[in-house]
Amino acid sequence: MTFRPTDPNRPRRIMTEAQRAANDRNFRIFRIRGLHTLAFILSADRRQAVQTIIDDELRALGVEGQTARVEAGRARWERISEREAAHAELVKDLPF
Repeated sequence: MTFRPTDPNRPRRIMTEAQRAANDRNFRIFRIRGLHTLAFILSADRRQAVQTIIDDELRALGVEGQTARVEAGRARWERISEREAAHAELVKDLPF
């Protein structure tokens, strides 16, 4: 392996302003969704208030609220478990 000296004046990450703005927006969304997850520590009333504020903030950024994403995930897992139960019902009488 050859050693290649690097220019100390060269920027490490070359990003346009639009890429930097999109990166900052996406990271903000990531952090806000993490706060939504941490809200389980609070009491029920405060948790509901915080999750509502977070959902409003996410909608203001132009993305789906985290509560809706969580409910969609739960519905998806319910469909999967129903499908697995139906499959188990079909194969339970098979001789092998």
